[in-house]
Amino acid sequence: ETRPYAYEISFRLVDAAGSTVLELAEEEAPNYSTLTWHLCLADGGYTLHMFDSFGDGWDEGATLHVFDAESGGTILSGTCGPASPGECAPDTVTTTLPYQCRRATGNTPVVANLTTAEKADQVWFDIVLAAEYTAGAYGTVTPPPDLYRDRDVHVSERCLADGDYVLVLGSSSGAGWRAGTHLALKDALGNPLRAGTLPTGHEAALTFTLPYSPVVVQSVTLQGVTEAAFDTAAQQGFAAAIAAAAGGLVSGASDIRIVSFSAESLVARRARAPPVAVTGVKLKPGHVWKRENAETAASRKLLQQGAGGLSVLFEVLNTRTTEVATAVQGAIAASSASGELTTLLVSNGVAGVTGTAVAESAVQSSVAQLP
Repeated sequence: ETRPYAYEISFRLVDAAGSTVLELAEEEAPNYSTLTWHLCLADGGYTLHMFDSFGDGWDEGATLHVFDAESGGTILSGTCGPASPGECAPDTVTTTLPYQCRRATGNTPVVANLTTAEKADQVWFDIVLAAEYTAGAYGTVTPPPDLYRDRDVHVSERCLADGDYVLVLGSSSGAGWRAGTHLALKDALGNPLRAGTLPTGHEAALTFTLPYSPVVVQSVTLQGVTEAAFDTAAQQGFAAAIAAAAGGLVSGASDIRIVSFSAESLVARRARAPPVAVTGVKLKPGHVWKRENAETAASRKLLQQGAGGLSVLFEVLNTRTTEVATAVQGAIAASSASGELTTLLVSNGVAGVTGTAVAESAVQSSVAQLP
C-alpha cells in the first residue's frame, strides 16, 4: 500500500539460500496504490529487505504485508523507517514457512484493532512475553513517521504461542493517547483478550493469556441496595471492590464485567423466562463453535433463594484455568464471609450495602467444537 513518493520505495524478498523470490525496483510503484503479488513459496526461512532511495522512510505509513492464502493470517509486514539512503532501519523482517499460526500447533492469531483520534503519530503499542517485560524499560519510543493516521482504524495481526503476555500501550510525547484513541485485542474467533487506552504518561501495561478460555461467571447479592441506586458509579465501584477482593488473581476492575442485576432472585428469573442457551457462528465448512450464554450457564447453577437485596451477575475475565477460577471464587467467598467485601463495596461508593452473600462458586461458559 503506497502513499506519496512511492517511486522512492523498493524491496526484496529472499529465501534462506539468498535467492530473490520477489522484488520491486525503484520508480516502479505508483502513488496511493495497492499492489498485489501471488506467490507459491516452498517451506523454509525468508527475509524481507526494505529500501528508501531518499532516506526519509516510506511516506505516510506505506506498508508491505505478506498474507497466508489458506488462513488469511499475516505472515509478516513492515514499513521503512528513516535511514540514510538505502536500506531502512530496521532493515529486515524475517519469517518461516509454512505459516504455523493455527491452534493445532499451539499458536493463536491475535488481531489488534487500533482506533485513532488526533496525534496518531505519537501512538505505539507492543506485545511481549510477560516474563520479558520490565515496566519503564522501553524509555521514550519514537514510532516510525506516519505509522498510524489520525481518525482511522488500523488492523494488524500477530501469531502468538500459548503463554502469558503484556500488551504495552505507549505515547512518544508522554501525554497519553488523545480521547477516542483506543485498542482492542481479540483472537481469531473474536474472543476479547484485552482492550484499553492510555489516558496519560509514556506507557501502560495490560496482561492477557493465550489460549483464550471461557470467563468465570459469579453472582453476589447486595443486601440493602436497590436497582435505582445501582447506577454507573455504583457499578464501577462494584467492579473495583470485586477485583480487590480477588487480590492478585485479576489485574483490576477492567477484568470485572457486570452481565445483569435485578432485585428478583435468579431462581425466579430462571423459572419465569429460561434464556436461549446456544448461539452459533460458522467459521468454515465443518467447524462450528458454540458458546452458552453466560447468564444461562449461571442461572442454571446459581440457586439464590430469597436472600433479598440486589442480585448482581458478573463475569471475571482473563481467568484461564480451572485452578485460577476456583481460587478467584474462593477469594471472593472468603472476603464476603469475613465482611471485607462489604467494607470494600462501601469504600468504593456502593451506597446502602448492609450485607453481602456470594451466591455460587465459579461457573464457566462452555466453548465446544462441533462436527
